[in-house]
Amino acid sequence: NDHEFLIACADCTGHGVPGGFMSMICSDKLHDSAKDFTEPKDILFGTNNGVKTTLKQQVIVEGKSKDGMEICLLKVNTQTQELSYSGANRVLWIIDGATKELTEIKPTKASIASFTEFNFEYQQHDLKLKKGDIIYATSDGYPDQFGGPEGKKYMSKKMKAFLISICDKPMAEQHDLLKTEINDWMFSH
Repeated sequence: NDHEFLIACADCTGHGVPGGFMSMICSDKLHDSAKDFTEPKDILFGTNNGVKTTLKQQVIVEGKSKDGMEICLLKVNTQTQELSYSGANRVLWIIDGATKELTEIKPTKASIASFTEFNFEYQQHDLKLKKGDIIYATSDGYPDQFGGPEGKKYMSKKMKAFLISICDKPMAEQHDLLKTEINDWMFSH
């Protein structure tokens, strides 16, 4: 369908070479699942099973691999203005273009793989967007940055307020403002 596409915002566990391998495995299984399914909840279902099989996590044993991925997965239809969202520990924010009110759509409280069961089913939210609505998907990387005068985390609440304050700007400008905001936060202590 020329009017539909998927958007994924994902974050895998690990750093360095192990984190790189985890990202490759999760990306590969996400692509495989997107070939087999069209709905975000089903894509996450297939991805979870694929990663668990690859990492041999079918049976969770104490002390075994807890590697996994958090993801906000969206299916957008530009013709009908419909949005389907399924999240594995990653929230979706929508700012109403007219009122500037932020709505938070909660994710399923489970990651991909890690301690999530095999054949786990993720919740899906089907929404109708209005012209001017803005959607934001993020990892925990931005709000978890330390800084400020007391060296504390930036936090999601502060991020949401900042997004509301800049949501009427063009996307390229929002990008620059977000970058400046977090850099100022990180280097202000």
